Amino acid sequence: TTSASDMAGGDALMYAGSSESGIGGKAELVAGSSSSSIGGSVTVSGGLSSTGKGGSSLFGSGASDAGDGGDIVLSSGSGGTSGGSVSVSSGAGENAGGSLTLTAGTTMGNANAGGSVIMQSGAGKGMGSGSVIIASAGTESSDSSGSVSVISGASADGQSGDLKLGSGSSLSSKAGEVIVSAGSAASGEGGAIKLTSGKSGSAPGGSMSASAGSSEGAMGGALDLSSGSGETGGGSVRLVGGSGVSASGGSVLLSSGSAKSGSSGSVTVSTADGASSSGSLSLSTGMASSGDSGSISLSTASGGNMKLLVGSSDVRDGGVVSISAGTTSASDMAGGDALMYAGSSESGIGGKAELVAGSSSSSIGGSVTVSGGLSSTGKGGSSLFGSGASDAGDGGDIVLSSGSGGTSGGSVSVSSGAGENAGGSLTLTAGTTMGNANAGGSVIMQSGAGKGMGSGSVIIASAGTESSDSSGSVSVISGASADGQSGDLKLGSGSSLSSKAGEVIVSAGSAASGEGGAIKLTSGKSGSAPGGSMSASAGSSEGAMGGALDLSSGSGETGGGSVRLVGGSGVSASGGSVLLSSGSAKSGSSGSVTVSTADGASSSGSLSLSTGMASSGDSGSISLSTASGGNMKLLVGSSDVRDGGVVSISAGTTSASDM
Repeated sequence: TTSASDMAGGDALMYAGSSESGIGGKAELVAGSSSSSIGGSVTVSGGLSSTGKGGSSLFGSGASDAGDGGDIVLSSGSGGTSGGSVSVSSGAGENAGGSLTLTAGTTMGNANAGGSVIMQSGAGKGMGSGSVIIASAGTESSDSSGSVSVISGASADGQSGDLKLGSGSSLSSKAGEVIVSAGSAASGEGGAIKLTSGKSGSAPGGSMSASAGSSEGAMGGALDLSSGSGETGGGSVRLVGGSGVSASGGSVLLSSGSAKSGSSGSVTVSTADGASSSGSLSLSTGMASSGDSGSISLSTASGGNMKLLVGSSDVRDGGVVSISAGTTSASDMAGGDALMYAGSSESGIGGKAELVAGSSSSSIGGSVTVSGGLSSTGKGGSSLFGSGASDAGDGGDIVLSSGSGGTSGGSVSVSSGAGENAGGSLTLTAGTTMGNANAGGSVIMQSGAGKGMGSGSVIIASAGTESSDSSGSVSVISGASADGQSGDLKLGSGSSLSSKAGEVIVSAGSAASGEGGAIKLTSGKSGSAPGGSMSASAGSSEGAMGGALDLSSGSGETGGGSVRLVGGSGVSASGGSVLLSSGSAKSGSSGSVTVSTADGASSSGSLSLSTGMASSGDSGSISLSTASGGNMKLLVGSSDVRDGGVVSISAGTTSASDM
């Protein structure tokens, strides 16, 4: 030792002998052994210093120019109870604790690997192996505790080293778990866990895969991703594909597992229950700056069902289902279509497409509205209802039927829209036939039957008008026929078993200052066959008087209307006859025939019976005769203030020669 300033204490050196070609001598420092107590210790320690740095303890193996360098082995002794421990610790310090560095050797060759660092716990027999703990020490200050970094080294040209965290496998028991957990905090923010794969300058970025373990004899492992719960709000879970600069963005796939013998796994996307309201569920595609946005497709495979159900409620309105196609503000572009198709079938019945409003037990059932779109300046959208066509069978039916009711049945109203220039038309047309020997479809309008009261009425009428133009016409016409008979037109009331049968009333409209409407009954003409006949017959009766036939013209302020019964003209044959005859009688008198003019104020009307002129032959004759001894009277009127009437009978004169 020395007490002199700037002088060093003496060295204590121990050297083993060297050898030119053999093994160098050993230098051993061995403490004494003990049979029944503790063996002696070996202490190698650098010297203390009061104000300077303490002396170092250096342990080094020998170097070699051409062979392997010497090893350093720190090994504790084995024991019958527990093996000795090996403890390597750096010293504590006022400013900073000493560092502990374990660094494997670098390689000086171009194609050789650097040395490895291996930390492995001891194996166990009959019990578990030892644990390996790498942890930074805790702190009682407000500063952060030390970080723990496990990082593989960087590489200039090759692949950098992998980082593997894994538990060992087990042959007959449960394999060890891998637990990565961030620290909790009493009042601060809990620690986060960030898993980030590496980015790349020109190649694809590193991928990230999280896969639960498979099983050959039992259920595969579960994969659970859940955010934390909280007092002010639960944490969010986000699955977001990566953005693409010059190509498509990354996809997000959510798919259940397949099955070889059972059902595939289910996929459930739902919001949790809530106190005031549950969370919303949104499926939407992103905006596109120049093209169409992405589509949404919901489909099942191999006949799977699809249900779109909104929630029911006992205290609020039921949920609303709204399906809206996309709108557009671009010029000459159409809004999106909203289409619903039922499934087709090769040999069975096609699927049904039903649109049914909700029922109500005590109030009004929901309405169903099918309406074409509005238009400000163009034509409004059409509403088309069509049944399916068939190549070899019957076409599908269209049924418009209102619901029955305990008081009154529901009404069916079909009306076209009003318009500034003209109202919309309403057309009911039955289907034509494409076969040569088949009839076209019928059009049937029939009111509802009644029990205990009359049946409903059928009204076909054009609407009134407040302008000076005519109201609309009403035409009921059967269709024309090219080779066969055209259809009949029948106007008739129904028969009655025990009461009066209904009347048939055909009446033209009245006019306040113009001419009253006329009624024209005209049968059809023919090119080569007889023209159509016209028959007006009152009804017969099996137990009472037959019905009367009354033809009368209207009365008027300036003169009564005329009644004309005129037979048709004949071009190459005789003209048509006019027969005025009373009805016959099987047990009483036949009916009377009375031809008379009515009473008048100044004079009564004349009565003339005359035959027509003949251009080349005799005119027609007049015959007045009775049958079976009946009387005939020819009486002129008597008068109390004027001359009695004159009876004049004159034969015909002639101016022809020799006649």
